[in-house]
Amino acid sequence: MNRLRLDSIKWETFKIRDVFNVENSKPYHKDNLQSSNVGIPYIIRTSINNGLEDIIKFDREFTVNKGSAISLGAENTDFFYQDYDYVTGNKMYRISHDNINKYVGLFLVQMFKSSIKRAGFGYGKGLTGTRFKDRVILLPVEKDDSPNWQFMEDYIKREMRAQAKKTIDYYEKKIIDEANILLDLEQAEWNLFQIDEIFDVKRVEGKPINNYEDGNIPYVTSSSENNGITNFVGRGFSGSSINLLYNDNLNSLNSKFVSSAIEKVSKVKASYGIHFNANRLKNAKIFLPSEEDGNLNWQYMTDFIKKLEHETASKVLDYIHIYKLAICKGVEFNLESIEWKEFYLNNIFDLIQRGRRLTRRNQIEGDMPYISSTGLNNGLDNFIGNTDRVRVFNDCLTIANSGSVGSTFYHKYEFIGSDHITALKIDKATENIYLFLATKLRSLETKYSFNREINDRRIKREKIMLPAKDGKPDYDFMNKYIAIEKIKSIYKILDKI
Repeated sequence: MNRLRLDSIKWETFKIRDVFNVENSKPYHKDNLQSSNVGIPYIIRTSINNGLEDIIKFDREFTVNKGSAISLGAENTDFFYQDYDYVTGNKMYRISHDNINKYVGLFLVQMFKSSIKRAGFGYGKGLTGTRFKDRVILLPVEKDDSPNWQFMEDYIKREMRAQAKKTIDYYEKKIIDEANILLDLEQAEWNLFQIDEIFDVKRVEGKPINNYEDGNIPYVTSSSENNGITNFVGRGFSGSSINLLYNDNLNSLNSKFVSSAIEKVSKVKASYGIHFNANRLKNAKIFLPSEEDGNLNWQYMTDFIKKLEHETASKVLDYIHIYKLAICKGVEFNLESIEWKEFYLNNIFDLIQRGRRLTRRNQIEGDMPYISSTGLNNGLDNFIGNTDRVRVFNDCLTIANSGSVGSTFYHKYEFIGSDHITALKIDKATENIYLFLATKLRSLETKYSFNREINDRRIKREKIMLPAKDGKPDYDFMNKYIAIEKIKSIYKILDKI
C-alpha cells in the first residue's frame, strides 16, 4: 500500500503540449438543440454537474467529441472527465491522451485544477486552449521519467474503494436505523470496531474434499451459498481459505448481524485476485452498534434480528429483507388509508420564531451555518462566526418568509437564522417527522411570492393537512412513512455499490 502514497513516488513537471492533445470543441448553441431522454450529453462552461447542461437529440451532422477525455471550459476554468462521447457549447476544449481512462482521468482532473490555482484565470481572463498548452503540470513518473499512468490509475482505484467503504458504512447504518423505527426498537449508537479486537481469529488448515469419506458432517468452504456448506463428510473439517471467529457473546441471532457486516467489508477489500486472508480480516474495521461504554451491543443485535425474523420470516440479515419489510409496512402506512385533518401551524409547533437581521458586511467569517431565504443548498447562505445579536437554532425546520418564499428545510445541526427565515420546532420530534412536515409546508410556496411575504402574523394562522389520529397529528404514521421511503431509496443505493 505504501507504493500508492503520493509522497512515495517521484514527480516531474511537464509542459501540457508535450504530453496531451488539446483541441477546440465545435460549439453548438442551446437554442438550436432539442432535449431528449435518449441522446448525447451537451457539455458547457458550468462548474457543476460534471459540466452537463442537458441530454440532447443526436444529429448525424454533429462534430462529436470522443469520450475518455477531459473537458475544459475556458472562462469558468473547470475540468471534468467525460466517459462518453459528447458535444459542447461555446469556448470548450477537449484534452486527450491514449492512456486516459476513467481512473487516470479523475487523477488528472485534480492535477489540472491544482496547476492553475492562484493563476488568475476566470471570466476576466479565460483559460484558452493556447494558454493551457503552455502551462506546466506536475505528474508522477516512472524510472525513465515518463508519466506513471499505472500509478495514477491504481491510486484513484484505491481512493474509490475507500470512499465506497465509507458510503456503505453510512448507508448500512441508516437503513438499520430506519428499520428500527418500523420494528419499534430504540436507536443504537454505532462505533467502528477492528475485528481482532472483538474476536479471536483462527486460521483453519483445510484439506481438499477428496481427502474425506462420505458422511453426515458439514464440509465448509469459502462458498457464498448454503452457509458455506458444499458437501458432507465422515468427520468435520473445511476447505482452504477459511477463518474461524470466536466470541462468547455470539448466538444464532447476533451472529447474523455481525456476519453481514463482515461480508460487506470483505467485498470492498478483497476479490479473487486479493484474498481476504487472516491478516486482512484481523485488521478490517466494521461499523456495529455499541453500548454507552463503547463496548459492542450484542443484545441490540440479537433483538434486531429477532424482530426482523418475526416480521419477514427471514433467517438471515440481508438488506433485501429490510427492503421487503418496508414494502410490507408500506401497505399499512400509505397516504390513502389514513385520516387527514387541517391543523394551524401554531397548534403543531412549540416554537415559531423569526431569525435576526444580519447584513452581509456585518458577517464575521466562521464555522457556524447561516441559514437564509435561498431555495438552494438547504437554505445555507454562509458560514459565520458572529455571537452577538444573533438567534441560534438547532434540530428544527426553517421556512423562508421572503425571497424563495415557502422553501422549507430540516436542520439537525446548530445554525444562525437570518430574519428572512422562520424557525419551526416541535419538542421531541424526529428527523422523519420534520421531513414529512417539510413536504406539507412547501405547499405554501404557491400561496406566497417575493412581493407577498409570510409575516409573523400570517404564519401562525396558516393551516396544513396532516395525518390525524384521535383528532391530533399522527406523528407515528409520519415517522414510519418517511422511514419506509428512506429504506426504499437506501436499498437502491446499496444494491448499486
